[in-house]
Amino acid sequence: MFIVLEGIDIKGNTVLSSILNKRTPNSVALKENSDLALEMIKNPENAVEIFERLCEERVKLSNKIKEYLNSGKIVILDRYFPSSICCQIEVCRERGFDCKELVKVYQKYYPKWLKPDLVLILNTDLETCIKGIREMGYQQVDESILKKVKKCYDSLADLMDNVYYIKDEKDAFSIIRNTKSVKA
Repeated sequence: MFIVLEGIDIKGNTVLSSILNKRTPNSVALKENSDLALEMIKNPENAVEIFERLCEERVKLSNKIKEYLNSGKIVILDRYFPSSICCQIEVCRERGFDCKELVKVYQKYYPKWLKPDLVLILNTDLETCIKGIREMGYQQVDESILKKVKKCYDSLADLMDNVYYIKDEKDAFSIIRNTKSVKA
C-alpha cells in the first residue's frame, strides 16, 4: 500500500508520518525533498527549469517506492504530486511563475509517477498552520497564498477518488484499516 500525506500543516504532516510509520508494521516513511520547491519561490524567473528537476526527482522517488512496495513494504510518503497541484500550479501567478509552462512540465511527468493508493489530507485550520510554519523558522507567511493552497487541498477530493480528509492519526488508521486490512 502506498499512502501519501498532504495538507498545509507542514509540521503536522511530518509528525503524522512518524506516528503512522511507528505504528504500522512493515512500513517505511519517506519525505519528498522540498528544497526544489523552495528554490522555485526564491527564483521565480527559473521556476520552470527548477520544477522540471523536481519532476525528474519525483520519477526517481517513484521507482524507489516501487522497490519498497515490491518487497512487501507499506510506504508512507510526506508530500507528493498533489503538493505540486496546490503549492506550485494553483498559486503560480502569485509567485511569479510561468503557469502555462509549469502545467506543460507537470503533464509531461505525471504519467511517469506512481499513483498512491490513499491520499490523506491533514485538515488543519489556517491559524494553527501559520503558527506551526513560524515555529519552523519561516517568519514571513503569505496568508493569501496559504488560503488559496488550502482551498485547493479542500477541493482535491473532487478530482481524485482516493482522497480522505483527516484530523488526526485515529482518522488515518481508520481509513487505512478500512481500505486494506492493515493492523495498526
